[in-house]
Amino acid sequence: MICCARSWADDRPMSMSARIDAVMRQRNIRSQSELARVADVPQSTVNRILTRGDSYCPAWGTVKKLADALGVSAVWLTDGDASANPTAPAMPTDAPLDGWQLEALRILGGLDDVDRRKVMGVLRLLERPGNSGQR
Repeated sequence: MICCARSWADDRPMSMSARIDAVMRQRNIRSQSELARVADVPQSTVNRILTRGDSYCPAWGTVKKLADALGVSAVWLTDGDASANPTAPAMPTDAPLDGWQLEALRILGGLDDVDRRKVMGVLRLLERPGNSGQR
């Protein structure tokens, strides 16, 4: 387990909860429940992290799931420092993804190639011109 209070330097103004909140706004994730669903963690855990600030230290696995769901590095999420993990950006720089898109990416990432092709085939059917997506 990572202890948040010990891992943050005094000169860093943002707490982990503030960083999560900022990325949630940027990614258009509107609620704790939506983030919990996308990250596959309990909503109560997301609530504890966001409301208790530095007094709650989530398990590293939880931090990793949240970071992956938000598209940031776990090191940046806990410490505000992305230099330890150069493959993950400190803050997303591309167009923000909403919670549905993040959840879809997480699900697709867990599928094998055959199932991924099937899902993409369904998505392409929904994308065709004239299909408004309304039922």
